[in-house]
Amino acid sequence: MAEDETIRAFARKLWNGQRSNDQTFATQVDGYLETIPVELQGMPYCRVCESVLCGVCGRCHEDTKQFVFIGPRCPVAVPNTERPGCLAWSYAYQFLSQARRTSDLTDRKHKEESE
Repeated sequence: MAEDETIRAFARKLWNGQRSNDQTFATQVDGYLETIPVELQGMPYCRVCESVLCGVCGRCHEDTKQFVFIGPRCPVAVPNTERPGCLAWSYAYQFLSQARRTSDLTDRKHKEESE
């Protein structure tokens, strides 16, 4: 879909503005930016706190929240130390989420302006 590619392009732009000097990590984030679904529907999630589960290990999920240190912690949370790619996956997920939220806000603004 063209909209998905627009969101991915914006996520890549956000990531490039904060790119890591660790080439292995940066390559992992780049790859995950292309494979994580833009839409959340169908993604596995924690049944307790409803955060999306890591796409690498399928268990860790505290780092998928926009503001990790705000609000209650999930009582069944698993830290992202499961596998080497977990942190890179959560970074990519955050950039895609931010791009999706920005796209949604922009769409809403255009709709309000046209009414």
